Amino acid sequence: KLEALGYDAPPPDGFAIWRVDPKNYNPDADDGAAGGYLYETKPSPPMVTIDDNGNCWSAQDQDPNLVMIDPLTHKVTQYDVPHPSVSCTKDMMITGPAIATAPDGGIWCSLLGANGCLVPICPKTQERTRYEFRIDEVGWLKKQRIIHLAFHEHFNSYTIWRPSHDKPYKKIVLD
Repeated sequence: KLEALGYDAPPPDGFAIWRVDPKNYNPDADDGAAGGYLYETKPSPPMVTIDDNGNCWSAQDQDPNLVMIDPLTHKVTQYDVPHPSVSCTKDMMITGPAIATAPDGGIWCSLLGANGCLVPICPKTQERTRYEFRIDEVGWLKKQRIIHLAFHEHFNSYTIWRPSHDKPYKKIVLD
């Protein structure tokens, strides 16, 4: 099917995040990871971020979970991210692609299929909170798909937006 569309590379058999120290890189290494480590993930990790402990986090844009890789123990942990049932169809219950580490250490990701949701996860407690933007209350905004996140510090505070009690979003603390 792909060849008929002009693609000459088949999709991968599996997905992974690769970690390598440049001084150990060896394309001829027998380990299959060119001198580094391959950590299996669910399909498909488009972007990664690193928390304050050196753990690697990734959204998986064909799966509703976030993955966290501990570089010291090599343990791979999948974290469930409950999606809102109202705006997500089954095939769009995916995390990311946006993921970023906030200055306070929190890991934030977007929920592409959830029409404007953001989920921060606390690396220490794994507490997750979902922010659902009520786009029906923003006249000009019909659909919202967040594909990139960035944090900056401004006047001793960081923000990607300024939460306020009178703004059109709903905060949901997840179990």
